[in-house]
Order: sequence, then structure tokens, then C-alpha cells
Amino acid sequence: MQDITNISVGSFIMKVVRPFKWLISGQIFVAIVWAIDISLRPYLIKVILNTIADSPHEKVVENLWVPAGFYLFVSITVVIVFRYYDWVALKLFPGIKKMICMILMDRMMDHSHQTYQNQFAGGLSNKISDVMNGVSNIVRLFIDKFFSQTLALFIAVYTVWTVDIKFAFALLIWVILFLALSLGTAPHTRHLSDKAATARTTLMGHIVDIFSNMMSIRLFSTKNSEHGYLENMMDNYVSAEQKRDRFFMNVHALQGVSFVVFQALCLWWLIMGVKMQTTTAGDFALILSINIAMVDCLWIISQDVKEFAEHLGNVTQGLRIVTAPIEIPDKPNAKNIALSKGKIVFDNVRFQYNGMEPLFKNKSITINAGQKVGLVGFSGSGKTTFVNLILRLFDVTGGSIMIDGQDIRDLTQKSLRKAIAMIPQEPTLFNRTLLENIRYGKLNATEKEVMTAAQKAHAHDFIRLIPEKYQVMVGERGVKLSGGQRQRIAIARAILKNSPILILDEATSQLDSMTETLIQESLWYLMENKTCLVIAHRLSTLLHMDRIIVFERGKIVQDGTHDELMNQPGLYKSLWEAQIGGFLPADEDEESE
Repeated sequence: MQDITNISVGSFIMKVVRPFKWLISGQIFVAIVWAIDISLRPYLIKVILNTIADSPHEKVVENLWVPAGFYLFVSITVVIVFRYYDWVALKLFPGIKKMICMILMDRMMDHSHQTYQNQFAGGLSNKISDVMNGVSNIVRLFIDKFFSQTLALFIAVYTVWTVDIKFAFALLIWVILFLALSLGTAPHTRHLSDKAATARTTLMGHIVDIFSNMMSIRLFSTKNSEHGYLENMMDNYVSAEQKRDRFFMNVHALQGVSFVVFQALCLWWLIMGVKMQTTTAGDFALILSINIAMVDCLWIISQDVKEFAEHLGNVTQGLRIVTAPIEIPDKPNAKNIALSKGKIVFDNVRFQYNGMEPLFKNKSITINAGQKVGLVGFSGSGKTTFVNLILRLFDVTGGSIMIDGQDIRDLTQKSLRKAIAMIPQEPTLFNRTLLENIRYGKLNATEKEVMTAAQKAHAHDFIRLIPEKYQVMVGERGVKLSGGQRQRIAIARAILKNSPILILDEATSQLDSMTETLIQESLWYLMENKTCLVIAHRLSTLLHMDRIIVFERGKIVQDGTHDELMNQPGLYKSLWEAQIGGFLPADEDEESE
């Protein structure tokens, strides 16, 4: 897809509507018909009334056939054209929404891991929804309301000019003043709508956050506290909405007064025209009908300016986040990884999170192809960051990371991550079936391959006890499964993926001892002929590693086999001796990774 980095709202709308140009043309055709109808039928009423007034009694019916028949023909045509509009809208607006969703989701999936750490998931989904609905409504308002109403105004001015030029000038001046008031206040309207949209997004993100942490709210009995916090955010949202709507109320009051003055002037001229016998009954009906139609048009435009500004604010807010520059882009000439052995080299790597102290300073280390390497250290010591850098979830701030002699920054991220299988400490699942979740490791896997992977991960045993078996829906983030069951599904995924490099981040931390013993056998099978990095707090799981690397505050303080490290004083030996139940003791100065 084309790059949409920092694209303007106008350019984005043109991009998404261009494929629907014929349907847009249909909308414009309907808008033109409607604009003509606004003045045509009042004009036909004028003709009918004048015909009645001017025809002899015995000729009235005969003389009315043509104007009355034409009036009926116009009415039928308008009904047919409006049903055509319904058909066009049925095709156009869902198509626009689909295209926007695909473009924005494609873009969002290219944003960095850190973007999702800094944003509410609910807030992001609301942004995409706002852009989808906002753009389709902007297109609808622009064609159906602004274009059609503006055209209707010009046609109306011409129509009343046929009666008396002063009515045309009065109508034109009043329309200009009315619209000038609406358009002149549009920038402030947009500003107020933008603030209301921001408040709404913040509110909805917090509501989603509450739902995501409902267990914590129950465990800590903080319902009242959350209610108070939510009420404050709701007050901010209501205040922003009221400021916007209060401004509209004042503008509408001025516009209402202007119409009363204009209509009074027209009535005075008409009455004077009747007195001077220069105005017919048909003229009277035409002018008043068109004035009422025009004020309806202008009120609609005025209301639609409010809606337009709100949608424009929502779209602007959404695009600002979604189309922000990609934090970790592929190079223009990035190549697919050419993996031969799986050797990993950190060459003078420096890294720090935004605004924080450097975690790694000139780190250099080599992990040979096929090595099974354990990573040990307190939380915050750099273990997870170490593997995240290999996955290029973050970019190094200095130095380079090489895999089989290839700088990972020169590779496509897609090919890099296809070459690496990772089993995270807290795996999350899609709200799909178990079959689909396991198959995520290999999208074209057969059901037999899925079941074989599940058996090796010792997941098949609990799956077969579920009535729906592999077709059961697992709930949001896999909430219907226990932590240990989710880990086994993640292991089955990795078995299916069968990548040359394997990363295990506390992959068995939520399993009972018996299941862990069984799965260790599967993991050793999975690790055969692969370069493996294993993060573990249960040091007993690392006894058979080729090598153990010990981290402390971003530095590698020890490196060797279990036996070698136990025969030298240092952190590893202290941790081993201090273990209780096979786990590392808590670190008093623990930092988040």
C-alpha cells in the first residue's frame, strides 16, 4: 500500500474515495436533482395558482392538466431518484469503511512494539472506528448537504429573480450572511470538536482499561475509587461537549434572528406588490415557499457544519496517531534473511529506552549456531530487552546485531521474525478457536499437524476434555483458558512454526511440576538443531544448557556452563544457593523490563 505518513485529511479522503468515482458520480447526480427540485416544485405551484387565477371558470380544469401533470411527473421522478440514491449509498459507504479499515490496520500493524505499550488498545480501536465513520460521513455531508444545498441556493436565487430582482438580491445577501456566520466560526468549531474528540477517546480508553482490570478492582475492592476516577474523566468529556454545543447555540440564535428579519422584509415587499397589483398569488406562494425551503437548507447546513466539524476533528485525531511515522521501518532495499546456521552476534551494542538511562553500553557477545543458551538475572537486568532487540521490537541506539553475518536492520522485519519462534511468559490468544490459535504458527497447517503439535505440547489432553474440542472459542486474550493451558498452546504454536532460532521467555513458569517435566521433553525435541535462548527464573531448567549468561543491570557479569559458574564466586552461585523452591529470590531494586 502507498505510504500515508502524516497524510492530510483531504489527501486521505481523496485516496479512499478515488476507487468509488462512479458511485460518487451517482451521488452527485442525485444531489443535482434534489437541488433543482427545491425550486422547481414551488415554481410549478406558482404556475398552477396563476393558472387557476387567470383561467375562465369553464377552462380551469382543462388548463391545469399540463402543469399539474408535470408536477406529478416531477414528484414521481424525485422518488425514483432517491431510491437510486439508497442503492448508491448501500454500495458506497460500506465500501469506503472497508477500505479505510484495511489501510489503517495495515498501517497500525507496522507500528513498533512501544506504540502499543504507550496507547490504550481501546483508544486505538476507537481511533480507527472514528476515521471509518468520520470519512464516510464527511463524504456524505459534502455531497448530500453542502454541494446540493449550495446548488439549491443558487437555483433558488435565479428562480426568485424571475419574480423580482430585489427578492433575489435580498435572498443572496441573507444567504451570504448566514453562511459567513457558519463558516467564519468553523475554525473555532473545529477546535472545540477536536477537544471533545480527545476527551471522548481518553474516556473510552479508560473504560476499556477498567474492563481489562476487573479482577484487580474486585481483589482490591476499589470500585468506589474507580467510579470517582471515571466520574472525573466523564466530567471533562461532558464539559468539552457542552462548550462546543453552547457555542453552536449562540451562533444559531443569531442566524434565527437574521431569518426573521429577512422573512419580514419579503412579506412587506409582497404585500406592497399585491397592493400595487405587480405581485400575483403564485408569486406570493413561490417566494414564501422558497424562503421556507431555503431556511430549512441553511439550518441543515448550519447543523451539518457542527456534525462536519465533529467528524473532521475525529478523523484528524485518528490520522494523527495512525499515520505517525513508523518508528522502526524497513530500509527501502531491505532483504529477506538468508539463514544458514543461526549465529547471533552483538557488536558493541548500545541501547536505552526513551528518556531513560542506557541499559546496554557497548555490549559485545557471540552466540554460536545451534547453542542452547540460558539467560539469568533479576527482573530488570536486561534479559527480555536482550531478546527483544534480536526480534527488532526495538532498535539499538548504537552498534549492531548480526545473524549469520547480516545486520538485522538490513533485513525485512517479516523475514526476521519468521526465522525466530518465541514462547512468551504470558502468551495471549485471539478470541478464535483453539484450532485457529495453534495454527497461527503455520497458517496452512492441516488439522493433523495441529493435533500432533498439541500432543507434543501436552495440550491435546485438556483439549479433548472440552466438549467443542479444537473448535472451542477461547475468549478475549484466551481468558477462558488457564495460564498453564495458554502456555501449552503457545508451545504448540512454536512447534508448528519450527523456526531455526527459538526464544523461550519463562515458557513453563505457569505449569505444574508434573506437566513441566513432560513438556521439557517436548522442548528438548523442539530445540534440536536450533539456536536457543532460554530465559528462566527456575535455574534447575537450565542445567543442560550449553551455556548460561548472567545479567545484572544491563551488563553480562558471568558466562559459562552451570558447572563452571558453580565453581566460581559470583551472582549465579549466589542465586542458585538462595533459591527457594527452584525460583530466583526477589530483587529489592527490581526494575521493569
